[in-house]
Amino acid sequence: MRYPLYRFVSGLLQVFAWIVLILAIVAAILLVAVPQEWIQNVQFEWQGQAYMMTIPWTGVRWGGFFGLLFGGIIGWVSILALAGVLRLLTAIEENTFRGRPTVPPYVSPAYGPPVYVPPLPVMAPVSTAPPGAVSTTAPPSSLAAAAATCTNCGAPLKEADTFCQSCGKKMGE
Repeated sequence: MRYPLYRFVSGLLQVFAWIVLILAIVAAILLVAVPQEWIQNVQFEWQGQAYMMTIPWTGVRWGGFFGLLFGGIIGWVSILALAGVLRLLTAIEENTFRGRPTVPPYVSPAYGPPVYVPPLPVMAPVSTAPPGAVSTTAPPSSLAAAAATCTNCGAPLKEADTFCQSCGKKMGE
């Protein structure tokens, strides 16, 4: 009910804007076209006494012409802008409440597919010994040989054993 009324008011404002422009142009033309003698000496009566007023017509004529012309153009643009805003707001309201979105719905990036993050590479421990220092660790070949036998009973061990199969001692203690 209210949307056709808003459209009708917007149309009336547009017609009114054109009427304002046309009347301003006609008034400006008449102000310049009227002979100077018709308006220069104006007689009027106020509180029972007659008065006569003389208007210096030259400055008033062209100043009034341009004033009416620019005022009419500014009024015309202003009223047309008001009518356009009213029509735009009506269109937005119609589209919003009738379920016709004007833009696609926004999808938050949080609902997107998961992003694969590769695992960080495992890095070897960094030696804090100064260069050229004597290493206290045994070479890898002797470590492998030492790991092959139990340090408690001397029984042979497999690489996967955590405890000695003969005495039950935990390896690495």
